[in-house]
Amino acid sequence: MNTEERPWNYQSADVLKEIGNIGASHAATALSVLLQTEVRVSVTSARVVPLTEVAMAVGGEEQVVAGVFTRFSGGVQGSVLLLLPLSSAQQWLSQLLDRSVALLTMDELEHSTLAEVGNILAGAYLNAMALWTGLRIRPDVPGVSVDMAGAILDTALSPIGEVSNFVILIDTSIAQRGTTLGGHLFLLPDPDSTELLLKALGA
Repeated sequence: MNTEERPWNYQSADVLKEIGNIGASHAATALSVLLQTEVRVSVTSARVVPLTEVAMAVGGEEQVVAGVFTRFSGGVQGSVLLLLPLSSAQQWLSQLLDRSVALLTMDELEHSTLAEVGNILAGAYLNAMALWTGLRIRPDVPGVSVDMAGAILDTALSPIGEVSNFVILIDTSIAQRGTTLGGHLFLLPDPDSTELLLKALGA
């Protein structure tokens, strides 16, 4: 695919936002059970973002973030990358573990808990996409990293940079106990799965 082409158009972004809203409902239920209190998850926007603007969309390359990276396979292959501002991730884990958390010196329990939060959000979205498209989509065990956004994005986006200049960015809002936290979910289909996924989405 020529790098000047735009594989993800605004029609597909609208479809992905709708799928995201379905996934958000399932994620809210799972997180509510995990936290034993009501959690509301919503998709505030789904948009096509040029690779050159991705880092700015999450606060800049030097912004320290928590990233949860999940590969998926089956009818289509690719990755989902969840980025949470460091303060948001620490607040979530502090509530889940009922103690103060410093992610820059993460222990094994904090690492696995952050992976579970990312797994719930990415898994709910992928399940909704599978139901919508009829494709089998199986998420793998997620990986966790705390680093500058530029470093995490370089690793995650490099496989698609040779074939596309755009990704889908889904902005997510998570509200709980009067606090609203923002997160960024990136859909990164593998190059040879992009066309198949677009057809399945009807875009």
